[in-house]
Amino acid sequence: MTTPAILEFDGVRLDVFGRAGLRELCRLRLTGPRRTVLDDVHVRLSAGERVVVLGPNGSGKTTLLRAAAGVLSPASGHVRVHGRVGWGVTDERAFHRRLTMRAHLALACALRGAPASEVDRVAQACGLGSELEQPLDACSTGQRARLGLARALVGAPEVLLLDEVERGLDAEGRAALAARLSARDPSLVVYATHDTALAALATRVLRVDAGRVTLEAT
Repeated sequence: MTTPAILEFDGVRLDVFGRAGLRELCRLRLTGPRRTVLDDVHVRLSAGERVVVLGPNGSGKTTLLRAAAGVLSPASGHVRVHGRVGWGVTDERAFHRRLTMRAHLALACALRGAPASEVDRVAQACGLGSELEQPLDACSTGQRARLGLARALVGAPEVLLLDEVERGLDAEGRAALAARLSARDPSLVVYATHDTALAALATRVLRVDAGRVTLEAT
């Protein structure tokens, strides 16, 4: 019996626009040339899988994850997700520097309709303690990485998407992340990483290169 897919890319093409140069500005255009980042992507991922996204820098790994998270809409084709999604990033633009870590997690709870008790649950799962009361400005890179992961876990998502959240983590933090990848929940984890030890935990590989995406066994 075929396991039902909980994340599907059906003929997805996704374009991005470069920054406007002098030529575009002279023509009153606010964006530069269009570039196809993902082209005709067909992928079906099922419950229980741990899928690592690999490819050269700039190949479209983050774009693929953003499309799965619903942050980007494809120019053609469809992305279907059957279940709640957790989107883990450590990009500075994803945080507010004056909010405490606790406030970030409380806001995530409010947006996802999760109880306030989720804050302490996900914080403990990611090794966050007294630093929860610190504003983001006072937090280290590793603490911010843990916050990105904790926020993604709010609401117990069925699909967890992680974009290089290991950056800045110390050995203990990476061990905790490895344990999360090996756990039974969430049901499906799709993650981009440059860490070979974390990549080795995957059951399958999504390889992204020059707009093409292939799904391989490990």
